[in-house]
Amino acid sequence: MSHYSELFGKGVRNRRNELNLTQENLAEKADIHRTYLADIERGKRNPSLVNILKIIFALDLSPSIFFSTYIPELNQNSDPNIDKTKNID
Repeated sequence: MSHYSELFGKGVRNRRNELNLTQENLAEKADIHRTYLADIERGKRNPSLVNILKIIFALDLSPSIFFSTYIPELNQNSDPNIDKTKNID
């Protein structure tokens, strides 16, 4: 899977551990299967936006707080494949 999947999974695992939740507890709160969550945490799955949001909300965070706090690497805009000079219209 991609580097981004690994970063997301690591962030989910870190926050879940902070909350002292098991994978089963979090999966139930997010309404996803426990093995799917385990694969996400290992960076082996590429979850849809819907499932990303379900997980983040189940972790009692907003998306902006989750990404800025638990995946600070994304704030560095370090992907060489992204042309930062282009505007998105």
